[in-house]
Amino acid sequence: MPYMRTPHMTARQGLYTFRMAVPKDIRGRIGKREIKVSLRTRDPLHARESCRKLSTYYEQVMRTVAKNPFDLCRAPCLAPSRGDAACVEGAGNTTQ
Repeated sequence: MPYMRTPHMTARQGLYTFRMAVPKDIRGRIGKREIKVSLRTRDPLHARESCRKLSTYYEQVMRTVAKNPFDLCRAPCLAPSRGDAACVEGAGNTTQ
């Protein structure tokens, strides 16, 4: 099976990181150009799984912010509570 690149995942010195650019039209509301989260692992399989979860989570955040520019209270939190991929297990379950 050929190697498939995982979007938003980078490695430096063997430690994996999630990186995602924030679209220009919502940068002002989010206050960031890029979202970076350490995946806290050197295992590529675990990093890939965590990266997919974070990617899904932050795509939802950005869609919500883009749709509701004046209602950031409904957008999921930009920084998951523990700052790592494990905390987005239930990503998308926000209270309203």
